[in-house]
Amino acid sequence: MKNVLLSTVAAVAITLAAGAASAQSMGNAAYVDQAGLNNTNEQLQDSGSGNYTSNVQNGSTNSVETTQTGGDRNQARSTQLNQGNTATQTQTGGVTNELSSVQDGTATGNAVTQTQTDGTFNRAWASQVGAGNTISQTQEIGEQNRMDTRQNGVNNLSTQTQFGTRAGYAYIEQTGTANNGWQGQTGGANLDARIYQNGLSNLSNQAQLNGDNARMEARQVGTGNNSAQLQSSAYNSYAYVEQSGSSNLSGQFQSGTGLDARIHQSGTSNTASQHQNGVDDVALIQQLGGSLNSATQTQFGVLNNASIYQNGSNNSMRQEQTGTGNTASAQQWDGNTTGNLGVQTQTGNTNVASLYQNGNDNQSHQYQTGDNNTMGAIQNGQGHRSTQTQR
Repeated sequence: MKNVLLSTVAAVAITLAAGAASAQSMGNAAYVDQAGLNNTNEQLQDSGSGNYTSNVQNGSTNSVETTQTGGDRNQARSTQLNQGNTATQTQTGGVTNELSSVQDGTATGNAVTQTQTDGTFNRAWASQVGAGNTISQTQEIGEQNRMDTRQNGVNNLSTQTQFGTRAGYAYIEQTGTANNGWQGQTGGANLDARIYQNGLSNLSNQAQLNGDNARMEARQVGTGNNSAQLQSSAYNSYAYVEQSGSSNLSGQFQSGTGLDARIHQSGTSNTASQHQNGVDDVALIQQLGGSLNSATQTQFGVLNNASIYQNGSNNSMRQEQTGTGNTASAQQWDGNTTGNLGVQTQTGNTNVASLYQNGNDNQSHQYQTGDNNTMGAIQNGQGHRSTQTQR
C-alpha cells in the first residue's frame, strides 16, 4: 500500500500563497517523519524566503520530493534510512538557498537528485552510505554556487554539473569499489573541482571550460584507476592527478596562461599524458616503480618547463616543446632497469634538454631545431643507444 503524505504545515503555506498571489510566504517550516515501506512525501514552498523543510524516512523504497521556488535563504533537508529510497530536491531562483540529503543504508539502490536553477550563493550537499547508490547534482544559471557529494560503499556513482559558473566549487569524495565520479563546469571565473576516490576500479572525469583562476585535483588510491582532466581557456590554472596502484591511466589538457600540471603515479603499467598550450607552463610527471610505464608531455608556448622521472624497466618517455626558453629534463633510472626509451624534441632557441638513464639496453633520442640550444645525455650500464640531432 502506497501512502501519500503532504505535510499539514506545507499545505497551509500553499493555501496562503494561492489566496494572496502577490505576497511571498516567509519563515514557514514543514516537518515530516515517516516509518515503513513505499511511502511518498511531496512538499512545495512557493515564492517565499526563509522557509524550511525537513523529511525523515525510515524504511525501504520511500521517496521524497521537495520544491522551493523564487525565494532567499530557503533550506530543504532530507534524511532516509535503509535501501531503495529516492530523494528529489529542487530550488529555483533566490540567494543563499541550501539543499541537503543524507541516505544511510547497508544495502543498495538509493538515489539523490538535486537541482538549483538561477541562483546565487546556493549550496547542494549529499551524502550516501551503502552500495549501488547514485547522486546527481546540477546548478544552472547562477554564481558563487557550491556542490558537495560524499559516498562510502561499493559501485556508487556521482555526477556534478555547473553552468554559468562564477567562483563555483564542486567536490566529490568516494570510498569503496568501482566508484565513478564526473564533474563539469562551464562559464566561469574562479572554478574549483576536486575528486578523491579510495578503492578499486575508480573512474574520475573533470572538465572546466571558460576559466579564470581555475583549479582541478583528483586523487585515486587503488587498482585500475582512470582519471582525465580538461581545462580549456584556463588562465592561472592548476591541475593535479595522483594515482597509487596498478594499471592506472591519467590524462590532462590545459590551455591558457601560467598553467601548472602534475601527475604522480606509483604502480605498474601506468600511462600519463599532459598537453599544455600557453605561456609560463610547468609540467611534471613522476612514475615510481613498476614496468611498462609511458609518459608523454607536449608544450606550446614560451618559458615552458617539463620534467619526467620514471623508475622501473621497459618504460617509455616522450617530451615535445615548441617555443623559446624551454627546458626539458627526464630521468629513467634504477640499477635493474632495462629497455627504457627516452625521446626529447625541442623547437626554438636557447632550449636545454637533458636525459639520464641507468641500467642496460636503454635508448635515448634527442632532437633540437633552432639556435643556441644545449642537449646532454648520460647512460650508465651496457647495451645503450643514444642519438642527438641539432639543426
